[in-house]
Amino acid sequence: MNDPKAVLTALENAPAILVPLIRDVPSAWCKRRPLPHKWSAHEHFCHVASLEPRFRGRLEKMLAEDNPELEPFYPAP
Repeated sequence: MNDPKAVLTALENAPAILVPLIRDVPSAWCKRRPLPHKWSAHEHFCHVASLEPRFRGRLEKMLAEDNPELEPFYPAP
């Protein structure tokens, strides 16, 4: 997806898609890890939610500036 506006639209629509999916899954299943080193659905959801403001800020900068300078982003493992 190279269109920043399409990415913003996808981010805006994400809660309407993700929240019902998570609500339909029993709590014990949401927090169950498929393997010890793999994240649970709950952990994935929290990770996406915590990063949304940072990604939104980057996208808004790309929309507002011709040649935006974006600081590198290296999420924690």
